[in-house]
Amino acid sequence: MEVVKAICVDTDVVVDYLRGREPGKSAFIEWTKKADISITSVTAFELLLGANLSLKRNENNRS
Repeated sequence: MEVVKAICVDTDVVVDYLRGREPGKSAFIEWTKKADISITSVTAFELLLGANLSLKRNENNRS
């Protein structure tokens, strides 16, 4: 049996988890029980950009 020590998750999985949406939510929770979870710098950037745009959505809709 192969032991997985680390899993790198993509933006869509993290967003699903944060929003409580399937299938990402269940997958993320299950993976945290089996391995260390990490994200890339690209995923971190996408999450920060998305959060920033979400906070400014009224401002962004005026353009």
